[in-house]
Amino acid sequence: MLTKQAIRSNLKILVNGKSVTKDELLTISEEWNDNQEIFFRKMLQQGGEFTLKGIDYRVIAPDPIRNSLGEITTPSNIDKPEKD
Repeated sequence: MLTKQAIRSNLKILVNGKSVTKDELLTISEEWNDNQEIFFRKMLQQGGEFTLKGIDYRVIAPDPIRNSLGEITTPSNIDKPEKD
């Protein structure tokens, strides 16, 4: 079963073009089988548009943070010393 923790707060999820809350999404997910839930979880990470059980979903992830050089900044490369 899908949990509130699986849905990150920075994602915007549209169901048939309308924004939904975590609680509404949990109610919808109760009808999914295991394969459908796994697919939905993957799409939460990846983002994009898809159809599941005849319902159109769109997961919009925020753009990655970039530094002044245009490189994507992640917590793993913020404090790395530069190699000579």
